[in-house]
Amino acid sequence: MTTYDLRLAGGEVYLHGTGVTQVDLLVTDGRIAGIVDRGAPAEAREVVQLGGKLVLPGAIDPHVHLGKDIRIPRDPDDARLETASAAAGGITSMLVYLMSGEGYENIVPGAQAVMEQDSYVDFGFHICVGTDDHVHDIPAYIRDFGVSSFKFFMNFKGEEGPTSASPATTTATCTTCSAWPPTPAR
Repeated sequence: MTTYDLRLAGGEVYLHGTGVTQVDLLVTDGRIAGIVDRGAPAEAREVVQLGGKLVLPGAIDPHVHLGKDIRIPRDPDDARLETASAAAGGITSMLVYLMSGEGYENIVPGAQAVMEQDSYVDFGFHICVGTDDHVHDIPAYIRDFGVSSFKFFMNFKGEEGPTSASPATTTATCTTCSAWPPTPAR
């Protein structure tokens, strides 16, 4: 029989498609590894009795600017401190904004390294498209970094935009690559 790290027992667990259910959750390596009926045998190193408390899936924060320089997470505190606070509030995944006038091919790897080393939650990136090169490079950002969410500024001048590419061109580029169409900010 498998031994799990943790059994969350006696809670009211919300399951997608089912609703609130009386089941126990089995956890291994910080992830749900099983959902079992309350009386089902399953060995765990630790059992936490929830006393009927409601257990909900983690929330997703789709718009986060991290750190002292809110454009790019640059040092361990940017990820560690802010994601710890997010996790304490029930956030288990976040979409971190990256904003730069430079190409993101040299920015994403550093931001990713900071987040991978020190984040307490799952994360993805959302790129702010501010130059024609950014629009041109959308397919590479998707292919090379798995980024598929973009924002198009129409109101800023300077480093964050606007690009001379039209919102329609940017949207078409994203759509052609199966990316999330950009959110225009005014």
